[in-house]
Amino acid sequence: MAPFILSPRQRAELEYLASHNPIANERCRAQALLWLDDGETVEQVAESLRVSRRTVYYWRERFHHRDAPDLRPRLADAPRPGRPRTGDGGVDPWIAEVIDTDPRTLGYHQTIWTAPLLVRYLRDHHELEVSRQTVRRALARLDLRWKRPRHLEAAPSPTGPSLGHLAAVKRGLKRGLEQKIRSVLLMLDETIITETPPLYSCYGHIGQQVRVPITGNRSKRILHGAINIKTGDVSLLITKEWTKETHQGFLSMIRSHWRGWNLVLFEDRASQHTSPDSLEWAEELGIELRLLPKATPELNAMDTLWKHTKREALGDRETVTIDGSALAACQHITDLNPRDRLRQAGILSGNFWLTS
Repeated sequence: MAPFILSPRQRAELEYLASHNPIANERCRAQALLWLDDGETVEQVAESLRVSRRTVYYWRERFHHRDAPDLRPRLADAPRPGRPRTGDGGVDPWIAEVIDTDPRTLGYHQTIWTAPLLVRYLRDHHELEVSRQTVRRALARLDLRWKRPRHLEAAPSPTGPSLGHLAAVKRGLKRGLEQKIRSVLLMLDETIITETPPLYSCYGHIGQQVRVPITGNRSKRILHGAINIKTGDVSLLITKEWTKETHQGFLSMIRSHWRGWNLVLFEDRASQHTSPDSLEWAEELGIELRLLPKATPELNAMDTLWKHTKREALGDRETVTIDGSALAACQHITDLNPRDRLRQAGILSGNFWLTS
């Protein structure tokens, strides 16, 4: 039989397909053709790939007989009649294998499995394209239901301002912003990370309570964050304590991060923010402070972003280390693109009070 010879272009394309093609069968066929071009015999290739010699001959003949300029169709399986293969039933063992594990161990930036994430997992790790509905049917067959672990929420604070007063306060907070030149509007807020993780909802087995182990330790970290409500740029800081000194240090970080801009900073009325030393330091740094009304976290976009971050990065999973949890929360925010930060902070909702 005549030797198998590839052109330089064909060899370069096959080398790429042998290493980057997502379909295993096609990668195998590309490698076989490369070995034949290297001078190996059909018997040697068949032994290396653990297939029959007839299979290798068939791959070689099919490559020559198909005249598509793109080489990938020459490696693909021929169309087969009959109903296409579905994922129903076949995905159950793979889902059962991972449903009780932490998605972060597989490189995903979420703490619980959702149907869209399981679709992505099956595509990434098993090269199987299925729909969300297929995954939901598999979850039902496995007796898995969406459950909410129980944490008792505190009652809403009755000390907030009335609607009429709040509208007047909003108008006052926005006064004069349009006339400012080269200005950056920032919203600042802190959140506390503890070793007791927040609980939301996740899949669990029917008849079994979803359990999230806790250590009982009282370690905590303070996450300081500020977001630019126009661009989605953020500045973040982790500290062990929340004092007026740590707050003033974060103000210095903010001034350095947005050097050269006129800063207008919205923040709540925590004592660390309103202490005379903090107000004086902000004035010295050239930061204009606008204090939000008491008990109105819905006005602070950074507070909303922290809530999404805790759900996605820390929710419903055991805390390994408190420092790891704090870093995971910050990493989640930095991994988001600016538009996603603005969306999760509620700024792109269309009725955000400072932009509407």
